[in-house]
Amino acid sequence: MDHKELTAPCGLDCFNCPAFIAKDNERMRKFISRIKGLSQEEAFCPGCRAQNGTIKMLKRTEPCKLYRCIQKKGLSFCCECTDFPCDHLHPYADQDSEERR
Repeated sequence: MDHKELTAPCGLDCFNCPAFIAKDNERMRKFISRIKGLSQEEAFCPGCRAQNGTIKMLKRTEPCKLYRCIQKKGLSFCCECTDFPCDHLHPYADQDSEERR
């Protein structure tokens, strides 16, 4: 398992996320499909890095602000930034994943 690839720039770990686990867990995928109104083929997330900062199962079409920021600065994680923690990160820490769109 590539821990860097499976840890979002903000520090959330994909490998403990139900949406990531659903990739290989049919029961979880069915549950997510039902509660999110997605097909079972759409009801999982391979991680934001694998999707260049977008989360397709959340219908995102553009990378999140944090992903764009670390890409622009040439960083891997927000915590590497001299501005950490910044205003881009605060809303993510205070909200659930549905509100992060």
